[in-house]
Amino acid sequence: PVAAGALLLAAGIAVLNIRFGALVTGVFLAVEITTLVVLIALAALHPARSLGEVLLHPVMLSHGALVPTSFSVLALAGVSGLWATAGANWALYFAEEMHEARSRIGRVIAWTGALAAVSIAAPMVLLVMGADDLQGILAAETPIATFLRRSGGPLLSGAISLGVVAAIFNALIANIMAYGRLFYSTGRDGMWLERINRFLGGLHPRFNSPVAATVLVVMVAIAAMMLGEKTLLILISGNVADYVLVSLAILVGRRHHSTGRFYKAPLHPIVPLFGLGVTAAAMAADWMDPDTGRPSVILLTGLFLAAMAYFYFRLRETSARWLVADAAPPS
Repeated sequence: PVAAGALLLAAGIAVLNIRFGALVTGVFLAVEITTLVVLIALAALHPARSLGEVLLHPVMLSHGALVPTSFSVLALAGVSGLWATAGANWALYFAEEMHEARSRIGRVIAWTGALAAVSIAAPMVLLVMGADDLQGILAAETPIATFLRRSGGPLLSGAISLGVVAAIFNALIANIMAYGRLFYSTGRDGMWLERINRFLGGLHPRFNSPVAATVLVVMVAIAAMMLGEKTLLILISGNVADYVLVSLAILVGRRHHSTGRFYKAPLHPIVPLFGLGVTAAAMAADWMDPDTGRPSVILLTGLFLAAMAYFYFRLRETSARWLVADAAPPS
């Protein structure tokens, strides 16, 4: 009930004017940054081990004792870390509502991605450096909250926890706004049957937001909560299509000089090759998990191939009319 209520409240914000949505997410972002600054300060002021020790000799908890982290576990952790620090590309979902998006969006994503990765990774590294009882903290059900209680007391820990709640709710708003626009665009561009296209392509007469598509996203999200954690992991954990498609787009676009007018990925071809490497690592990590990861890879690979077939047999002619227009001023 709490999750469903949060989704409905986030949807209520997401269907309003995009400027209002941006203002709300900005306020929550300020709360998140304040929370991270406090966490960084607590961890940095009382170091228990050096940065070199943390990075060069990583440890993990095994059967109640700290042991050196194996390469396979490091690889899995690296994939998880990549997922955790990704997300700057979500700005693309709002490109049609930005001023001069063609000339600005590349640099916005690049800088946001770098800053977000540092702001997420740095507190975690400092937390490990500052943990006086690393074994006890890693054994706790909520390691970060345990560290905060030990370092700053219960009141500060509670305040930081509220910041975490704000971050989760902010992510809900951003996700709903983005996916609402994604499904709206599929209707606007005629990807489905005519009746479905009209429904998804509807805009609110006052706020000019994709209200029908947004409501659909929230209803599906609430229904998905009934599926259980394992089923949800199977449905999402093997999704690596984004990395593949973006990486191939960069390689092909550079070769044919069809991209890079306003922004070029630096040190080409390191970025697309890194993306393909991440894809391979993610698929290998999922394949090593026969319980949820492997079924997810099989299911989503099949879905990807089905989508390609759908495009080839139904949408090739329609896609010739898909144009990324220069954005009008946001409503």
